Amino acid sequence: MTTATTHAETTVARLAALYDQWLQEGAPPLGTTINRWVDRRLGQFHQALQPPAALPEPGHLEVTRKIGHGLVVNEAPPRISLALAFLPELCSSWGLNIEGGDKLNVAEQVLYQVVGYDPHAQALLLDLVEDWRYTPPAVPS
Repeated sequence: MTTATTHAETTVARLAALYDQWLQEGAPPLGTTINRWVDRRLGQFHQALQPPAALPEPGHLEVTRKIGHGLVVNEAPPRISLALAFLPELCSSWGLNIEGGDKLNVAEQVLYQVVGYDPHAQALLLDLVEDWRYTPPAVPS
């Protein structure tokens, strides 16, 4: 078998598993906006299309408190690792809200979804789903 054939077969297997997962989940829960539900599904679909080796290494989420602005998310990488030991403090002091059981909203600026667990680090693996941070328009040169 060629490498391309093997890659195609594993991609089809990942998509079939995702389809089965979606069938089990059913329709979105009441109160969930359709936009967030569809965005989550599109993120899962995109991730299933990527070969496992292409997934990014977890980066570092940087959040600071600024007087007059509250919490500001400075850096929001596509994937982060969050130690479970820090979860209670982050929820109480750093504007982290748990949504729908599998998503973490950080200061109403970025939304991450739990995609895995690292037992060695005792940490959740999270992928960036939405980024609502303000980005100033580009200045034409």
